[in-house]
Formats: sequence, C-alpha cells, structure tokens
Amino acid sequence: MTLTIYNLLKKKEFRWIQLDGGKYRISKKSFDDWLDNLEQ
Repeated sequence: MTLTIYNLLKKKEFRWIQLDGGKYRISKKSFDDWLDNLEQ
C-alpha cells in the first residue's frame, strides 16, 4: 500500500489546514504524535 501525503490528509491522520496556492500546513505536534504511533 502506498501512503502519499494526499491519502493521509484525506484520511485525517493528523491535523492540517490548506493554504492559498494549494499548499498544506501540517501541525508538527499532530504529525509527531501520528509518527510515534506508527512505531508501536
């Protein structure tokens, strides 16, 4: 299974907002928490 950032954003794996120009801003804490849970 390929996990692209777009798939993760759609699945709401972590908190994010969309900025102007189609860019995304991901919450560092939310991303770090998600990443830590992957290792378990």
